[in-house]
Amino acid sequence: MATDTKQLNSARATIEAFARAYEPDRNIHLRGREIGPESLPAPARTAYQFYFDVFNPPDDTYGLSHAFEQLPEDGTLFIVIGNGLESGWGAVEIYSPTGELLATALFYAGMAVWLDQNTARQTLAGHSPPPPSLFKPAKLEWIFYTHEYAFSVGGRFTARPHYDNTLGTVLEDRNTGAQHPCATFANAQALAGTIHAQG
Repeated sequence: MATDTKQLNSARATIEAFARAYEPDRNIHLRGREIGPESLPAPARTAYQFYFDVFNPPDDTYGLSHAFEQLPEDGTLFIVIGNGLESGWGAVEIYSPTGELLATALFYAGMAVWLDQNTARQTLAGHSPPPPSLFKPAKLEWIFYTHEYAFSVGGRFTARPHYDNTLGTVLEDRNTGAQHPCATFANAQALAGTIHAQG
């Protein structure tokens, strides 16, 4: 039985809300119940184990795996999420009740990008966040971790206090690896806007 397009679009919207939330209780956006991997269809169980292994190599722990079953009014879909310990980045796979893979996305700093499963899995295999070049928001927006520490949506920029607090703010550009000292947080945001506009 084919999955309803409306149902899949609803699941995608749910994941995008989850990615955008960037908060400790972000799982409320999944509108389902958390389940154990034993309740998943076989391909989804394999995905769960893959992300568990990626985020829990033998010598360290980088993150977690979660499995959710969507609420009945949305139709039954299974959502598998692997995310870093800070929960700001990871991957999600959506499965039908028969185990058909319906969609895969990477998420980072408030944004989800939909792509094929192999690309998503290969991107996370190195135990680090996906490169910001995958995420290209049209408008630069910020997610505040504290009042003076923020990430741009999509994760390209970080603005934070300089390690020596007398030196103002540092703007980090993950695309280039550059660090730009700025007098204030507002200056860092303005510089990020200029760089973002240039591509």
